[in-house]
Amino acid sequence: MGAERIGHGVRLIEDCDIADDGTLSLGQLARHVRERRIPLELCPSCNVQIGAVPALADHPIGPFLRAGFNATINTDNRLMSGVSVSSEVAEVANTFNLSMAELEQAQLNAVEASFASFDLKAQLVDQIRSGYES
Repeated sequence: MGAERIGHGVRLIEDCDIADDGTLSLGQLARHVRERRIPLELCPSCNVQIGAVPALADHPIGPFLRAGFNATINTDNRLMSGVSVSSEVAEVANTFNLSMAELEQAQLNAVEASFASFDLKAQLVDQIRSGYES
């Protein structure tokens, strides 16, 4: 339980119950991960391709973002998966009907989870926020 980030955290959904409206009821581990803002480095297309989830619509990234997890949208092996960060974000946004505020939060999550310096993170946060104000 000392993880600082979780790659391919798709199975954390097994510690959650999903209500009909899509809201999550969190188990002990899921609460721990969310409360400590442990980044979940999620690679939706890759997770579909390797069979971790049957389809993008079944991926927990939408529910995780909406439940306040520090979930990030990533690619894994872009060449093999045939995706880019832009295409992955677009697919996730379309599949889960993410609002602009949810997309902004996903980008802010990525900055928070990054290994960038404090100063660079602050600069990126300002750029993201100003970009979504337009």
